[in-house]
Amino acid sequence: MQASKVAGKSEETLQARKIEGETRRKLKAAVFDANSYQSGPDLGNLAANVERLQRAGLQAWVSEAVVLEWAEHLASDWREASVKSNQARKRLRRARLKAPDSPYKSEEEVIADFEQQIHQIEGLQILPLTAENALQGLKDQILLRGPAKRKDGTDPSSGVKTGASDSAWLRDVLDKAGGAEPVLFITEDKDVTRALDSWGYSNIVTRARSQLRESLFEVSLDADAVTSIVLNFFRERLPNPQAYSSQFDEDSWLDLGTIASLEDAFDEAAEDLDKVSVHDADIVSLTDLAGIHDLVSTEDPLDPKDVFEENSEAHISLGKVIEQWASVHALFLARGRARVSGVDHEGNTYERLVDRNGLLISARFELEIAGGQVTSFRPEVDSVVHYRPNQYSDPEDGLIALIDALSSLPGLDDVGAIFNRAHEISDRIRLRGSTEYLEIEANHHDQWSFSLSIGDDCVTVSCEHDVGAHVWDGRESFDYYPPYYLLVDGIVTPERNPEWAVAAWLLRRIS
Repeated sequence: MQASKVAGKSEETLQARKIEGETRRKLKAAVFDANSYQSGPDLGNLAANVERLQRAGLQAWVSEAVVLEWAEHLASDWREASVKSNQARKRLRRARLKAPDSPYKSEEEVIADFEQQIHQIEGLQILPLTAENALQGLKDQILLRGPAKRKDGTDPSSGVKTGASDSAWLRDVLDKAGGAEPVLFITEDKDVTRALDSWGYSNIVTRARSQLRESLFEVSLDADAVTSIVLNFFRERLPNPQAYSSQFDEDSWLDLGTIASLEDAFDEAAEDLDKVSVHDADIVSLTDLAGIHDLVSTEDPLDPKDVFEENSEAHISLGKVIEQWASVHALFLARGRARVSGVDHEGNTYERLVDRNGLLISARFELEIAGGQVTSFRPEVDSVVHYRPNQYSDPEDGLIALIDALSSLPGLDDVGAIFNRAHEISDRIRLRGSTEYLEIEANHHDQWSFSLSIGDDCVTVSCEHDVGAHVWDGRESFDYYPPYYLLVDGIVTPERNPEWAVAAWLLRRIS
């Protein structure tokens, strides 16, 4: 499998996202689309974004239609969780044990509680859904105008008509703002832009939720001091149990938020079974920090009095003073567990618990820093899990994977340029912001091999060829699976993602 290159932010990227000039001056409010939280609303994160918008002199809006859409998804989650928990409660009660009950008795109670919770977020304005715009939204959906479209159809003329909700809340926003220019639309797709374009609006400003800071404040790429603070914060909390452990400690637990694609890491866990399904996948423990990158930070944001002078109509609720915030992309090695069920060739049903070591978790965090310490943190977007086989079609792909992992280490500048030179190298890299040196030495090998040393510690990473992958079918020979793999000597590495275990080994030795 081709390794994917880890892309870091640049000063040009940050500058491109900054909203400036007349466009910035016209902005009065930011409105959250339902898909700005693709895995469901995170009210803690929403409250933090409301506070951030207020510091920038902007109001924060959410349409009543979006609130209802979020509430319906949560009610569906509760219904699904109830089915699973009901089975467990029955088993406990049959054993004459007490079983915990849900505080909710119906989906209506879930929806009502969520609506109450979101209305309690200070500074967030819930825009009521008006009857006239609801009617126009319904007409748009029936006539397939504006944001309305068909989905889940095999061709444009089939499928279910959708879009009434989007049409209605967008119309409510435009009515309140007096047009599109005063609004920053926080969304993850192009539906908002497509709808507003179809209605004749121009100069539409959209941003993903994770881009808010750099869009509204002066930010810079990480300073060495901030890097050190963030590294120490994670190091103090690793390794740690995330679940399934009596040693759970909330102070050391790292909230990863929703982890997308976690079930995919267990798809191959029952190759002897058919109709395989994965249930209750979770992270058991985070075992190591494998890298941090895309670290950006800013000093204390706008002074409250400056905000009032620029936008006297904005309601400002600063709360505690934040000396500094940072945003960082962190990578962890982890162990996961899931229940895997399936049917064998005789029709018998099997279920087993499966552990996976060497999962690579990619997570983005927002951290507040005061007095040289991280005072709070939260996940910024959904986390993603990678469980790529240690198999490559050619040695170059394996080298890309190694460079990708080492490029996530702070202080290793242009490591790719060094490895991509001729393999007869012996180099000594001073780690930026550190007193340490990384020594890289190429060894003679059919594919490639490098020794990596910090002080007296050394590991060797080589690209090996699996001769067992080459088969003959009676007419021609071919590789049954990608025949190249990475072999690491000097440390214990998991079966999958061994290059990230090397990155973690190096990171532990960077002061």
